[in-house]
Amino acid sequence: MQAIVKFDQVTFQPGDTALLKDISFSIYANEMIRVEGPSGSGKSTLLRLIAALIPRNSGEINYLDQPLEEVAYQTYRQNISYVAQNPLLFGETIRDNFELVYEAHDKDFDENLVLSYMKAFGLSHIALDKSIHKISGGEKQRIGLIRHLLFPPKVLLLDEITSSLDEDNRELVWQILLDYKEKHGVTILWISHIQDGSLQPNRVFHIANQEMIIEERGLND
Repeated sequence: MQAIVKFDQVTFQPGDTALLKDISFSIYANEMIRVEGPSGSGKSTLLRLIAALIPRNSGEINYLDQPLEEVAYQTYRQNISYVAQNPLLFGETIRDNFELVYEAHDKDFDENLVLSYMKAFGLSHIALDKSIHKISGGEKQRIGLIRHLLFPPKVLLLDEITSSLDEDNRELVWQILLDYKEKHGVTILWISHIQDGSLQPNRVFHIANQEMIIEERGLND
């Protein structure tokens, strides 16, 4: 089976000491992978390395069997999609954020699709022309997530994306994501301090003391 992303002996060392050292793993299609570890162990750093948002110090990263350096940056970012805990919204309005996504994909803006996602995520009460400065943290998190769902990537990297949501909205978001994964075959890697028994990973990446241990929980059918 071809790996979407493969890490081979990757090290990230921001100062005198490595945060992640000689990390190796592969990510395949249609997986659920939970990333666990103590605070400061490098969980978010791992997701940002996978997303090519920060440079590694050593080791090799491949995308679909190609060295990362040979893959067009735009192609990689559109297929390996990182959703931050506190997403940075662009422009002045909610509409601006969605239109930028369509511009990046060189596609016409699909307002009906955007509105359907807004409704699904419990945001139908918010007008697209509302200022991004007048919405709550939880609303920003959901809008930031929707941006990454408009064009299905191969891998979704979710970094504490429900931290500002109450339990009902967390459950709603995850049900939408699980349905999305089923429909599009997307692989999801996620970090969350809130344990949810309904989310069953195929594998768990345990990070501690610069190292990563992979726990197998079973494969997709």
